[in-house]
Amino acid sequence: GRPYTIAFHALASMRTQGDPVTKFIKLAEAARVVHACIGQPEAQLLLVQDSGFGFVTQINSLMTKNRAGKTVVSMVEGAQLLAPLIRPTETTQYIAVATSKGYVLIFEATQLPVLDRGKGTVLIRIKQLHRVTREEVIVACTWLASGEALKIQAGRRHIVLKPKDWAAYVGQRASRGHVLPRGCRQ
Repeated sequence: GRPYTIAFHALASMRTQGDPVTKFIKLAEAARVVHACIGQPEAQLLLVQDSGFGFVTQINSLMTKNRAGKTVVSMVEGAQLLAPLIRPTETTQYIAVATSKGYVLIFEATQLPVLDRGKGTVLIRIKQLHRVTREEVIVACTWLASGEALKIQAGRRHIVLKPKDWAAYVGQRASRGHVLPRGCRQ
């Protein structure tokens, strides 16, 4: 849950073999870099833990001059952070969340708070026992515009939900969501 900032002008030119990332940042023992993102400082970013928690923040609240980074996401024990998602446009009104048991919930982005740091709030309800044993986790999350289709991939099979189809999955944040049709639950 620690972001680090690296200035572009400090990176090696493309004519070299490059530099190790530890030249620019100080990683804690046994820590590893899992995601990278780039964007405008005022851009909104969705940070989601696979345990069901998440929040929206701005990229400038993740920036730091400290080589050791700063703590932004208070991770639930055993949880992993999904890839950060930059909000494509201000007209993107919804957030879609899918779990490993085939539940999908789509809710309005305004229901999710904008925070600078913390654990976040519950995006989709996952039973405590399933969360601890990691029997059910969030596997995908995305921003969604009101007229946009949603493609759900389940193994080799996929379904495309048009706006009128995914309207059945719209609900309040922190609710259970609705289960996908058979064959698309994994």
